Amino acid sequence: MKNKKNPGYVTNAECRQISGGIKEELTRIREALVGKDLRGGLVKDVADLKKERSTATEFLKSVVVPIIVAVVTAVIISHF
Repeated sequence: MKNKKNPGYVTNAECRQISGGIKEELTRIREALVGKDLRGGLVKDVADLKKERSTATEFLKSVVVPIIVAVVTAVIISHF
């Protein structure tokens, strides 16, 4: 419903004010996700965590598992 207080449209100034706030928020969100230089932020943190997890998994597979197998084998053989 149109009236004198609300003519039914948004002025150019109101639109710029609103869109300026939205652009600032989007910039903050982008910087949080990928950093200012597009090489950091949450994306990098997740990649680093995945890399650490992968490294830990490879360590377990290549070092710890063979040691456990050797110890268990030694215990089984010593009981026979």
